[in-house]
Amino acid sequence: MIHEPGRNPSEEQQTALHLLLGLLSTIGSANDAEDHHYLDDARRMREESCESIKNLMEQHTFLAEFFPTLQWELDSQHILGFGWSNLYHEVENRLNITQIGQEGG
Repeated sequence: MIHEPGRNPSEEQQTALHLLLGLLSTIGSANDAEDHHYLDDARRMREESCESIKNLMEQHTFLAEFFPTLQWELDSQHILGFGWSNLYHEVENRLNITQIGQEGG
């Protein structure tokens, strides 16, 4: 099911958004791990998170519509630097809009 403007995302879409938040957060944690010289752990965390995001995008095609730069972020690896944080805030905003819509409805 694709999200239509003016309607709240389905429960399944909200779940996918929460999963995406967790994966993006793991990339941020990988950056912290690298700062503390856990290079192998950081590499593994990034690889697994990016692969999981790709899989999530395949399963939930609406993600590409909600976040048009997500595929570019993965392909360019910009997501590994600052991209993860920008996307994290975009996902949070999408979920906050959903919560506000549910409170008002």
